[in-house]
Amino acid sequence: MGGSFWAVFWLVVVVQAFICAALSSFLASEKGYGGGAWAAIGFFLGVLGLVAAAGLPPLPEQAFLSNESLAAAEAPSETRVLDDGRGIVRVGHLSAPVRVGVIDAALATTEGISFGTFAEAQTLASPQEPDLQEPPREPLQEVVPREPRRRRGEFEPIADWRDLVSRKCWREKQREADTRFESAHRKWAEIANAIREENRARLEAWESECARVEEENRRSRSRFEDQLLKWRDRRATDYSAFIEETRRGSRSALRQYAEQLLCTVALPRIPPRGIAASFDESSYTLSIRRQLPAPTEVSSMHRSRGRGMVIREYEALLCEAALASIYLIFRWIPFPEVENVSFTGTATFLDLRTGHETERTIMRLSVGQARFLAVNLSQVDPAQCFRHLGGEPEKNLHKLHALEEQTTQ
Repeated sequence: MGGSFWAVFWLVVVVQAFICAALSSFLASEKGYGGGAWAAIGFFLGVLGLVAAAGLPPLPEQAFLSNESLAAAEAPSETRVLDDGRGIVRVGHLSAPVRVGVIDAALATTEGISFGTFAEAQTLASPQEPDLQEPPREPLQEVVPREPRRRRGEFEPIADWRDLVSRKCWREKQREADTRFESAHRKWAEIANAIREENRARLEAWESECARVEEENRRSRSRFEDQLLKWRDRRATDYSAFIEETRRGSRSALRQYAEQLLCTVALPRIPPRGIAASFDESSYTLSIRRQLPAPTEVSSMHRSRGRGMVIREYEALLCEAALASIYLIFRWIPFPEVENVSFTGTATFLDLRTGHETERTIMRLSVGQARFLAVNLSQVDPAQCFRHLGGEPEKNLHKLHALEEQTTQ
């Protein structure tokens, strides 16, 4: 009897130890701690080790381990039929590819830059039309006050009973009324003449200013017409020379054409900035350097979707920008010498050590024309296609994203 009791007792202890070890390891691993060490703690301490593992604070660095693991946790999924490359068709439940529309915009372009448009942009700039002066507004005329009238109460004598007795008194009142009227009329005449003179002077000054402005505008138009005639003559010569240089495959024309092409074709959420091109004749490689948006320029619009999905969309945006830029070069550039394209993407981040913004390379891709054009860009997952072509994206996009969030809070 005693032996069976102790056998059951030790069996329960061992089972409880294994359960506490498994739960402690799981809780610690979820919070970023070593699972093996906490499995041992849970095994030997039992419930006390499990309580300690449950009370552990999560590590701040463990919020997002990597782009792939975090994106897989939050990405929408779909069932797809796949070919694994060995002739075996499998049905898998995989995460749906994230596309942000940059590649679609590049594929939708129906034309690049014509020779005429490009040459016109690169040749001598046309003279600017002169800013003609506006004529001054006609001055307001001051109103002349009303002329005093004789037949008004203040200029007429007022009769009373004394006028009935003496006519002399009445004539005296008439003389006083005449005197008041003449004085008032004299003052009015002085004021009216002064106002008329001032109005006349204003009108003459306005007419003189109008004549001066008209003469200045005439001279400006005349100078502009002379400059326009000279520009047209020079432009005809430069235009023909540049067209010929472009058709011969000039290296400077190739570089300028590539930069102008990427600046002209609008890609959604990818501003045309920081674009520079160079051509290596030994390897027939056109090198493109383009400044891409930083995480804060795109992630603030999707905070409600979760940080993991934001990072996945940001990576897809960068990969689509690289693939779209390379596609535009291979599709529209009229230089057969370009056999390879080397793309370098940069972004501007705030360096917390110095407090200044620094430009950092976040992706690279070098690919040949034949290999790139063999890809069906309308169906690919941008991130997987970028890596398949040999691209090297930044491995710590989640850390860059966290750094940008800290600097903007």
